[in-house]
Amino acid sequence: MKEAGLDPLRHYLQNGIKEGRKKSETDQLTSVETSSSIPIEKYLPSVHAALRPPVDLSVMVVVPVYKGEEETQRCVRSLLRNTDDISAEILVINDDSPDTELVGWLEGVAAEGKIKLIRNEKNLGFVASANRGMVLAGLRDVILLNSDTEVPSGWMKRLAGHAYSAAKIGTVTPFSNNATICSWPTHQGGDLPDGRTVDEIDAAFREGNCGRQVTIPTAVGFCMYIRRACLDEVGLFDEISFGRGYGEENDFCMRAHEVGWRHLLACDLFVTHVGQASFGKNGPELSKAWKTVCHLHPKYPQLVAQHIQADEVSPYRFAATATLFRNASEPTILLVSHNWGGETQRQVNELVKDLGRSANVLLLQGESSGVRVSVPSLPVHPDIIMGDHEADKLHALLCSFGVDRVHIHHWINLKINLKEIIQKLKVPFDLTLHDNYLICPQIKLIKQKNKPF
Repeated sequence: MKEAGLDPLRHYLQNGIKEGRKKSETDQLTSVETSSSIPIEKYLPSVHAALRPPVDLSVMVVVPVYKGEEETQRCVRSLLRNTDDISAEILVINDDSPDTELVGWLEGVAAEGKIKLIRNEKNLGFVASANRGMVLAGLRDVILLNSDTEVPSGWMKRLAGHAYSAAKIGTVTPFSNNATICSWPTHQGGDLPDGRTVDEIDAAFREGNCGRQVTIPTAVGFCMYIRRACLDEVGLFDEISFGRGYGEENDFCMRAHEVGWRHLLACDLFVTHVGQASFGKNGPELSKAWKTVCHLHPKYPQLVAQHIQADEVSPYRFAATATLFRNASEPTILLVSHNWGGETQRQVNELVKDLGRSANVLLLQGESSGVRVSVPSLPVHPDIIMGDHEADKLHALLCSFGVDRVHIHHWINLKINLKEIIQKLKVPFDLTLHDNYLICPQIKLIKQKNKPF
C-alpha cells in the first residue's frame, strides 16, 4: 500500500473494518511502548472508586429484535437477572419478526410483566425501531442494546456512573469482544477465552479498571447509553440517511460532538456481543453506511485514526487481562525466550499450545529497545515494550498478572537482570537448555570466522 501512495491505517479504516479484514501494516498498533506519556500505573489495577449515578435516575433499555432466538433469549435473561437498583424499564421492540417461536417466547415474558413488548406493523430496521424506543422513553435516559448481547451484574449502574461523571457526556459504551474501537483484547476484538463466563471476564474489568474511562470519537451501537439531555439537543437517529441500520450511531455522535458533547468508553464494564445475529451480515449496507458517514462528516475517519494511533485504551486492556489472569484458578507462567524464531520459538509455541487452559501464559523477550511482554494465551492481545532501565515497572506489571512460575528458555538479548526479577517475584523457576549459550555466548562453542576456542 505504501508503494501505491496509500496510508495503510486510513485504508484499513475506510475499507478493512467494514469488510471484516485483519490488519497488515497496521500490526504495529498492537505493540505499546511505555513512555512518560503512558505511566505504568495505567497498566496496573485501578485505585479509583466506582462512579455513582444520580439516585433519582430513570432509564429505559431499548432492545430491537428481528431474528436470533437463542441470542435474544440469552440477552433478555441476562437483563432480567441484572436490572441493578436503578429505576429501569426494558422495552423490547418486535420488528415484525418472522420467527414465530421467538415472538411466542417474548410474548410469554411480557405476559409475566417482566418486559414491555411492542410490535412494528412492518419491518422498519434498527434505526427506526431505536427511534421509536427513544421517543417512548419520554424524559428518561436510554440504553440501546442489541439483541445479541449479554450483560453482567451491575452493568447499568456502571454505565450511568460514567454518563454523569461530567456535565457534557452524551454517550457511554462498554468494552466488548466485538465492538471495533471498544473491543478487547484489541480494537479488532477476538474470541472470548475458552471456559470464561461473561461475569468472570466482566469482574476482571470491574476490578482492574474501576472508575476508568477514555474519551472516544464515537459510541458503538451494540450497547450505547444516551443521556436524555444530549438526545433532546441532538435529535433522533437519521432514518433517511441510514435506512435499516449501520452508521447511525456514528452520525449521531458526530452531530453531538459538534455541539460540545463527549463520548466515553467505560473501561470497567464488559458486555459480550455476537454481532449481526439479528439483522445479518449484509456487506453492501455496511459499505453504504461507511460512505454516508464519511460524506456527512469528512473528519470522521481522521478522528478514528487518531484515536487508534494515540492508543489510550491499550493500558486498560492490559489491566483487565492482568486481573483476569491474577484471579483465575489456573497458574500464570512467565516464559522467557529470545525473538529469533527457530527451534526455540517452535518449542515455546508448542508449550503454549500444550498448556492450553491449564495455565495462563506470558512471554518475556529481549528487544533492541528493551524488553517485550506479550500474552500468548490471547494471541491477538497487544504487547508492551519497556526500556532496559525499567525493571521496577516490569516487576510491577508481572505482579499484576499474578505470575506463579518462570520458565526460562533463553535470555540472549535480555539486558534486564533476570535473576533479580525472579527473586523479587519470589516464585520458582525452570530452565530448558536449547543450546550452549549458558556456558558460551557464541552458542556454537566457536569463535568468529568458525574457529574453535
